[in-house]
Amino acid sequence: MKRVEKESFAKSFLLFFLSMGVMVAALFYMDFARSVLALEKTIHARMEICSYDLNCDEFAFDFVPLNAERLNKLVKSNDGALYSDFSVPGSNDYAMRIKLPKEAYKKRLTRLQKESLGRFAAALFAVILLSLLFAWYSLRPLRNALRMTEEFVRDILHDFNTPLSTIRLNVAMLKRRWQDSTEIGRIEKGVQTILDLQQNLRDYLEQVSSNAKRLDLSKFVASRVEMVRGNSPGIRFDLQVDAATVVVDPKLFARILDNILSNAAKYNSDKGVVSVRYESDGKKLVIEDSGWGIQRPEKVFERYYKERETGHGIGMHIVKKLCDSIDVDIEVESEPEKGTRITLDLRPVLSETTAR
Repeated sequence: MKRVEKESFAKSFLLFFLSMGVMVAALFYMDFARSVLALEKTIHARMEICSYDLNCDEFAFDFVPLNAERLNKLVKSNDGALYSDFSVPGSNDYAMRIKLPKEAYKKRLTRLQKESLGRFAAALFAVILLSLLFAWYSLRPLRNALRMTEEFVRDILHDFNTPLSTIRLNVAMLKRRWQDSTEIGRIEKGVQTILDLQQNLRDYLEQVSSNAKRLDLSKFVASRVEMVRGNSPGIRFDLQVDAATVVVDPKLFARILDNILSNAAKYNSDKGVVSVRYESDGKKLVIEDSGWGIQRPEKVFERYYKERETGHGIGMHIVKKLCDSIDVDIEVESEPEKGTRITLDLRPVLSETTAR
């Protein structure tokens, strides 16, 4: 199950479970309140019978000054006991008080609570099962739509291969004739952009599988910087990555770094600088550029969001998706015309020796 499917399943389950759970809890609360009222009515009825025959061991007896307002009414005393006053034949000054001790009342109330909680737990378990069935059923249309979309995109990506191969072959032949042609260079860059987009789409569609390996962070980052440096003339890369070991899928980590480094170079100023450093104190990899900056960094991971005409608005969305798949937190700090700072929290993927 993919991340979006898990999220949809969890949200559907919680929505149904919370709504049904609140309703069931309210119903059982009202039912318990009615049960308590019925219990107290039963106790009062038994007190009334007891006032006639005095044959009831569960109650205590006493005589108190007559108070007409309390006659034949069940009252709860400050100590938690229940009592009721009944008139005494031939007496206008005293009333008979029949009292149920606190412990006896609490025992009956506790029994009633346990019965009610048992029924509530059974009902809540049924709600959980219904919520799971509801969430699974509601997920089916989404899964079918995702599957159809992915199959369509995969077919398109496969169909790209033939025309792209033809274009690259003809560009190579043309390049033999006109080595320094500006137009051929533009075609090559356009083809490379399409290839990058194609790879991004593949990464987006692939189920992320764990193929973690131990990597030397300094060497691995240096290799990715060198690759981007070759495609970014005029940009200076400042690399300060100390020795550290990470346990991560090389392919996924490379895609993350390639996208971030490419953006840092692409959206940089003329003769700008890209700084890559590892902060050993916080176990973070920081990539900072001196470029244009981002007006709304909080939206940079949204799919198709872009602030300029260049780009496709999907690269950083894929970076966030890949970071989530390897449990690496990513943060973006930026201001217009003041560059961008991207921080990768590597603590979850550092080897035990490095983490110490």
